[in-house]
Amino acid sequence: MVMQNRPQAVEDFNKNILFSIPWGHHRFIIDKCKGNVKKSIFFVRKTLENNWSRNVLLNWLDTDLYEREGKAVSNFKNTLPAPQSDLAQQITKDPYSFDFLALRENYDERDLEDALDDEIRSVNTARFSTSTV
Repeated sequence: MVMQNRPQAVEDFNKNILFSIPWGHHRFIIDKCKGNVKKSIFFVRKTLENNWSRNVLLNWLDTDLYEREGKAVSNFKNTLPAPQSDLAQQITKDPYSFDFLALRENYDERDLEDALDDEIRSVNTARFSTSTV
């Protein structure tokens, strides 16, 4: 049997980033990406960039973020300066970011509403309990 050299799936990938996120994160990425190496590496990088918890990672894995990332058709790069074009492109990607709620798979509108209510109460409680009169 003759061994042949094959190109790596992602040549510019720094293997050290694999050791920068917890094993539990890797398990979720492996389960959800089903052998798609580029998609897996995308989520490893996003986890590092955004310091995602496992729940937040699960939420993003279930939202098809990889498939949607940068797919919005626009002329922002050609018509706006770099900082504004990047911001405009980000706005078109995902109009509502509820990753701070750590909702899990298959949440419905009621779950989202309840989680937002809880978060608002928590913030208000923390804010007003530390204020002095």
